[in-house]
Amino acid sequence: NINSSSNTGIYNSGTGTINISNVQLISSSNGINTSSGTINVISGTYTSSTASAINASGSAIVNIGEKGGVPSQTIPSITGKTYGVYNGSNNAKINFYDGIITGETGSLYGTVNEVEPGYREDRKDLEDGAHTDTLIIVGETERVAVVNNVNFMSLQAAVNYAVASNISNITLYKSVTLDSNLIKPTGIDVYIITGSNTVTTGDYTIDSGIHIVTDESEIGASLGKFLSNIFGSDTSTNDIVIYQMEDGSKLESNKTYKVYKLEDNEYKIIKFEEEEIGEYTLGKDEENLRTVKGRIMLNGLSKGQYKVVGSDNKELDFEIYEDGLSSNIRRNTGKSAKVISNVIATLILQMRTGQVRIPYVPIILIMIVLILFGIVIISRKKKEA
Repeated sequence: NINSSSNTGIYNSGTGTINISNVQLISSSNGINTSSGTINVISGTYTSSTASAINASGSAIVNIGEKGGVPSQTIPSITGKTYGVYNGSNNAKINFYDGIITGETGSLYGTVNEVEPGYREDRKDLEDGAHTDTLIIVGETERVAVVNNVNFMSLQAAVNYAVASNISNITLYKSVTLDSNLIKPTGIDVYIITGSNTVTTGDYTIDSGIHIVTDESEIGASLGKFLSNIFGSDTSTNDIVIYQMEDGSKLESNKTYKVYKLEDNEYKIIKFEEEEIGEYTLGKDEENLRTVKGRIMLNGLSKGQYKVVGSDNKELDFEIYEDGLSSNIRRNTGKSAKVISNVIATLILQMRTGQVRIPYVPIILIMIVLILFGIVIISRKKKEA
């Protein structure tokens, strides 16, 4: 037990780690005062009769409880006369995994860096004027994203958990507008599956390695990227829906539409094959496209800048990115092209725009490897015979 009548109960300004458990600390000043290093408050009770039970500043890291499992709502118990936990400069990192934090002025001052995955803070005002903070599970109506059945109210928290757990898929349950850069920690790439929801970046950025996809079928696009490295062309293609022009007007059945792609600083017309009225795949015959039910479906488009021009001279500019689409078009999730078809479609588009590369060296190397592999198999079978 620690009972301090005039000084801080535990003071830390070093760079090491202090583990505290099963301690009953009572102080008339700050219970724990730390400005650097790491303090793990695992269990016990910590009380200040005049100030905050924990005062954190500088580069300090304070872990309250232990990460993993179902959070305790009673241990450790942290009670301050002013605040239970005070992070005045917001420079310190407070990680809240277990316990209850209580204070008369407020339970916790400043920001919390991390809570137990799948849980959120539950701050309450009690009838006696005290304020408490515990952790409760994130409900289905509150969740923004889900990773392996764990709910998160923050997309960044979901990304952090997914990377740390080597889980690549994150399901988005609500549309998100970023209020800071979306950061990927060191580790695996992750895929945010949006469905009908959206991620709006605004003035912020999304780290490479975080891929925004509409559904799980798009995750296989990485195979297309591998093939593009071998064949020298972009084989990752997209099936999209055009549903309006730049001015917001709808497509009309009595009009025709042409599609152009920007190549070498010049928009060049793209030709298609008509599967049916309103649905087209890259080809060589049709350049005047027709709409059905106010939309045109275009299959097999690679990344780049495009322009749609109607017979009434109305236009629509749109772009297909490495990991998404501009907001004025939609993805056609009802169609999933095969990789080989994607390669052929892309080569057709390249021929249409006058850019075709035949990678003789990679093809020859692949053939040599296959021949050598065949020789090894035949030799083994002869030995077995």
